[in-house]
Amino acid sequence: MDYTKTLKRGENVTHYRNTYACIRLDYLQDNVETLYQKVRKPFMAIIKANAYGHGYQQVANVLKDNPHISMFGVATLKEAIDLRNIGIQQDILVLGAIPIEDLDLVIHYDITLSLFSKDYMNEIKKLYHHQKTVKVHIKIDTGMNRIGIKSQEEFEDILTHCQNSIFQVDGVFTHFATADDPLQKEAYQSQIDMFYDIIGQHSFKYIHCQNSAAMMYHHDERSNLGRIGIAMYGIDPAGEECKELKQVMSLYTRVAMIKKVKKVNV
Repeated sequence: MDYTKTLKRGENVTHYRNTYACIRLDYLQDNVETLYQKVRKPFMAIIKANAYGHGYQQVANVLKDNPHISMFGVATLKEAIDLRNIGIQQDILVLGAIPIEDLDLVIHYDITLSLFSKDYMNEIKKLYHHQKTVKVHIKIDTGMNRIGIKSQEEFEDILTHCQNSIFQVDGVFTHFATADDPLQKEAYQSQIDMFYDIIGQHSFKYIHCQNSAAMMYHHDERSNLGRIGIAMYGIDPAGEECKELKQVMSLYTRVAMIKKVKKVNV
């Protein structure tokens, strides 16, 4: 991949290949600014899956000094540790579940976990033997049907057990299943209503439910952190052409041969 900001016409930036990907990190910064102007709140930059194939080291390094990026989000503990190893100092949230036996690594690298059930919470307590608290964001399942609690009773129970314990509850969040579908506005509204009904009047350092689609197509005043993933890389969440965003990755190749082929009637 070429991470330079300019590309000369016809220049082959890889060795012995005529096909290559060009990553425009300046476009990445432009997309962050565009999204910020929409919602006017800090962001969690999603760097999972090698930054959606754009190169996590280069993407994280260019975003770590961006004033709109408050923290990073990843899918696995390995991704979180990789970010720490390249010098990322901001909070890093693992959006998925981690193996309980890796709790020591979580503490050592100062990683924030998703707390998604009372059973998971109790398993962490059993293995905990550190002085530092375990930073967590409580995950609420409002219809995506991945990990997460599904009722206010569960939420209040977990909050109660987290008080004066090993846990430091920094945030609460959910993920929308249909925010990118204009025909599913009722389903989106049902999910966001459920989210706020469950957390009630509790306040947290971070309340986040706005993914890229929710930021682009919907409005939410109460959440105080946006999660920018696919839109940050210049792709419209609904798969439509989007003039607001700049596509960060482009593929280039050289044509090897052009042929004229007779039409065949079948």
